[in-house]
Amino acid sequence: MVMAKRNVSSGAADDLADEVLLERFTSRREEAAFAVLVRRYGRLVLGVCRRVLQHEQDAEDAFQAVFCVLARRAASIRQPGAIGAWLHAVAYRIARKAQARKGRSPVPADDLSDVPAAEESPEWVWRELRPILDEEVNRLPEKYRQAFVLCFLEGRTNEQAASQLGCPLGTILSRLARARERLRARLTRRGLVLSGGALAVALATEAAGVEVRQELTQTTLQAAADFMGRRMAPGTLSPRVSALAKGYLRSPSQPRRMRLAIALLVGLLGVVVIAIVLLLLLRRPLTALVRRGAPPPQTDEQRIQGTWRATRVQIGRVGDVPVGGIRLTFAGDQCTLTSDIGLNVVARFQIDANQTPLQITLHPQRGDVWPGIYLLEGNSLKICINQGGGPERPTTFTVDREGLFLYVLDREAAAP
Repeated sequence: MVMAKRNVSSGAADDLADEVLLERFTSRREEAAFAVLVRRYGRLVLGVCRRVLQHEQDAEDAFQAVFCVLARRAASIRQPGAIGAWLHAVAYRIARKAQARKGRSPVPADDLSDVPAAEESPEWVWRELRPILDEEVNRLPEKYRQAFVLCFLEGRTNEQAASQLGCPLGTILSRLARARERLRARLTRRGLVLSGGALAVALATEAAGVEVRQELTQTTLQAAADFMGRRMAPGTLSPRVSALAKGYLRSPSQPRRMRLAIALLVGLLGVVVIAIVLLLLLRRPLTALVRRGAPPPQTDEQRIQGTWRATRVQIGRVGDVPVGGIRLTFAGDQCTLTSDIGLNVVARFQIDANQTPLQITLHPQRGDVWPGIYLLEGNSLKICINQGGGPERPTTFTVDREGLFLYVLDREAAAP
């Protein structure tokens, strides 16, 4: 299919909404409408490709392939107001395919001189964040991902995002808060402890540093036109760009209903398998099960034993503070609180699992009493304790007054 050369001037198209540009391109093949979309979302797409590939030429090839896919799939975009989130997902998948095809280990982030580190976060944090940011953004539920991409990766205001997605401002604010919290939690599980404010500063600084060269924009427009079938000068569309775009288009993209149906079928099969296993177990004589000598259930005093590493620490009226290698080690009836800066507090501890919430009390050697509460779930432990605010025991995991400390910890694996 051939693009219409000039049905609308480039300047006139610049102010049109995304849905109008998509309609003009899909129904009339207006080249100027498509060019505005490339310019409007070029920085977003190039930023994703650079972060994933960390190699400039590979990133530019993936950039061109993304807009070749847009030229083919523009009519299938169900929510034109969220085209940025759609392009972000396409760019991430194509960049990952390019990385797999190349078999390349990413070059050090320092080699990307035109992709600056965020000023408000240490260089090592940004270096670790780059390769995993877009993976975690793509794991967000669609409604959260759309709001996050609009406001943090495209730089739209909350009001603009609300207008573009057709929902109230309060809804956007709620979705952004949930998106930040989910992203922060996932990054923390991957070893990156980063506050929501630091994340926002890092994203804004990085996005501001992405510039798309005019030559790259022009080459991309020519490649997209060639990919759509318009005959152009030989060599306009490189074989690598064509292969990336075609590889994406050939990859299975199941409709949402089909994915839900498959998930439901897998769940039903799981229930059937569990039922069969239970039936087989119940057919065995009860005495055989007794002879196996199943160990008695562990108490919380037993389950809490070992070393726990803090992933988050909050102090009343201060908020989040640096974790600083804080660890709590439970051995017998003793708890030892240590940190990388030399903190070393030894205390006896008592647990009362019959209370709601569950209670823990520490008795440091100097004679103080620290009343607190805890929540122990598998390899995760949360403790809120009064370390200097009097004898009152906290009732929630909210550090809303002076003297309260909240520790969020993960079990530290034993040394091999």
